[in-house]
Amino acid sequence: MRETTNRKYWEDFFDNKTASIEPANRNELLISIFCDGVEHYYIKPMNLKTILEIGCGQATFSKMFAIKGYETTCVDFCNNALEQARQIYKRKNLRGNFVEGDAGNLPLTTCSYDIVYSAGLIDIFKDPKI
Repeated sequence: MRETTNRKYWEDFFDNKTASIEPANRNELLISIFCDGVEHYYIKPMNLKTILEIGCGQATFSKMFAIKGYETTCVDFCNNALEQARQIYKRKNLRGNFVEGDAGNLPLTTCSYDIVYSAGLIDIFKDPKI
């Protein structure tokens, strides 16, 4: 198993960061521009409302959509990452759903989302056929 698919690796990674640390302003700007494009070309024309981010980490992408008023569900198997995401949402007075779960076996009560999104997740698996 690759180190990056190991739960302890990610718990330690996010334990060494504080919830007060968010991506640098430049990264925020780039992510915001990306999300604006996704919204303009895909979300608004189809009147989509719900977004599921799998492997969310600090939920940077989901946060951008939550700011715009979309219903976001953030999934990660790392509880420390989810706690940081919760704190970031709380500081920004955003609403979101946070679920601890594995990408290969999602523990979701609903399987209906308008958009399912993941960034930087599939490349960490040795064999991504999950």
